[in-house]
Amino acid sequence: MLSILVVDDDEDFAQALAKDFLRQGAQTARIAASSQDALVHATRDAPDLATVDLCLGRAGLESGFHLIPELKKIAPSARIAVVTDYWSVSTYAFTLHLGAHAFLGKPTTAAAILKMTNESREPISRPHFRYASLEKVEREHIPE
Repeated sequence: MLSILVVDDDEDFAQALAKDFLRQGAQTARIAASSQDALVHATRDAPDLATVDLCLGRAGLESGFHLIPELKKIAPSARIAVVTDYWSVSTYAFTLHLGAHAFLGKPTTAAAILKMTNESREPISRPHFRYASLEKVEREHIPE
C-alpha cells in the first residue's frame, strides 16, 4: 500500500488528486499547501510517493524546486513526481537533476503519475552536459 503526499496550493486540484490516488489503491493521501507543511507531513510519516507543484503559495512566490532535495533527505526511497502548470525543457531537466522521478504537466491523473513513477524506480539518468546558470538563461532568453 502506498502512502502519498500531494504538495499543491491549488486546493481543488490537490483534493481531486488525493481522492484519485485513494481510488487507485493508495493507503493514505495527505495534502500540503506549502513546502513547510509538506516537510512536517513527510517527517511525521515518510511518503512512498510525493507530487510536488513548482509554484506554491500566493502568486507562486514559494518554489517547489527547493522541496525536492529536502524530501529526498527525509524520505530517500520516496519517488517524487513534479506536477505543474509551468513547464519547459529546462525546468524538466533541472527537476530531474534535483532527484525527481517524473515530470508531468497539469492536468493529470493519479494513474498517469503512478505509471510514470513505477516505470522509473530510480531517478532518470542525467544528461551529461553542463546546465546553464539562471543568469545566463535569463540573459539569453528573456527580453528586456
